[in-house]
Amino acid sequence: MNWSEKQLTEYLEKRGIPSVLPRVDTSAPPFAAPMDKPGGERLALPGEDIVLDLPRPISVNKLRRINWAARKRAAAWRQMADNYILQAKSQGLKFNRIPRFELAIVLDESKVFIDLDNTLKLLIDYLHAVHIVENDAPKNMRGIAVTWGTTLDAPSGCRVIVRPCA
Repeated sequence: MNWSEKQLTEYLEKRGIPSVLPRVDTSAPPFAAPMDKPGGERLALPGEDIVLDLPRPISVNKLRRINWAARKRAAAWRQMADNYILQAKSQGLKFNRIPRFELAIVLDESKVFIDLDNTLKLLIDYLHAVHIVENDAPKNMRGIAVTWGTTLDAPSGCRVIVRPCA
């Protein structure tokens, strides 16, 4: 989903905030980013981590086979994740594509029941699709760490921390 700020504003005026609101701690980044521009627009500062709580991802193993049920689940996951991102944008946060970055991914082991490595492709491709990262090529993505955590570490099932680097 590639929406301009104007399209997002029109959508929110027409339909309001999505009915499925994420349960995220809004005192943590990216929601706590300082006000940078007049009109309430907030930008993630260069070098500042972007912390996103996303729904628990589905296994890439299911997506790589011709499995129509899994495609429907992936579409549903993307829609739910879009709602999380839309909520962050509706609070004034604007994402700029980060050209070089490292990722830290924490999965709640009480909610995610797939192998750690099976979550990566879907999450990384999603970050690119919503214009948070520029690309996942070696010159762009410089490192990745994936760990198990608890509901405190990943309240929605998955926490992705995007750390810009030089």
